[in-house]
Amino acid sequence: MMPVTDPKHEALMRLMLEMHRELGECFKATIKDIDLPPTTVMIIRMIYEHPGMTVSELARRCGTVKSHVSKVVDDLSREGMLEKRSDPDDQRLQRVYATAAAERRHQEIRARFAALWADIAAVIPPDEVPPMLDSLTVLVSAIQQVRKGRSSS
Repeated sequence: MMPVTDPKHEALMRLMLEMHRELGECFKATIKDIDLPPTTVMIIRMIYEHPGMTVSELARRCGTVKSHVSKVVDDLSREGMLEKRSDPDDQRLQRVYATAAAERRHQEIRARFAALWADIAAVIPPDEVPPMLDSLTVLVSAIQQVRKGRSSS
């Protein structure tokens, strides 16, 4: 891997790493008293937003090993938070769906994150938001383009 030599690119990389760390700390602080581990919160959100995913799809999206996701899904199923159903087109596949209990938990978690983002947004000057959106859109597109190129080679 070639080192970053442009000082502006170096500064951008450091800011992104710092932002990632800060967001991780905010995430942990936001969910610390809801009695669910971070991976479980992520799985509930993924299932709520994309009902019918398989455990393999969940593991890929969460960036976690399939065996861990499978255990979390099994635990959440036993607790009545998730429901596994056979895929009607391929009986070998199990699709995962949120129950009403998981939807309530998801809404609780979502409300906490909405409050966090409201606090963050309140500190950002309104005229700074459009250029931030433009810059982040460019950055996300660049990351996706590089990731796609690397996965196809």
